[in-house]
Amino acid sequence: MLYTYKKCPYNKNILLYKDGDFMEDEYMTLDELKQVNIDYYVNLLRIKKSEQSTNEELDYQIRVQENKLHALGINTEDFKL
Repeated sequence: MLYTYKKCPYNKNILLYKDGDFMEDEYMTLDELKQVNIDYYVNLLRIKKSEQSTNEELDYQIRVQENKLHALGINTEDFKL
């Protein structure tokens, strides 16, 4: 399943698409989208901190999430554990 977000041209809502199809009645504001991404990033950092070994997939997911947050204008340095 691939979820994508597109900004609605008529208001400030972010529309949610699942596998390319619009999910009716499923949208979030930009602030909600930012909060969801921050929460996910912080959860990844918590997992990383508790890891005892190297996990390349986790490192990749953290980098991807950092890029998403930067694209939303959020500085990730504030969330480092």
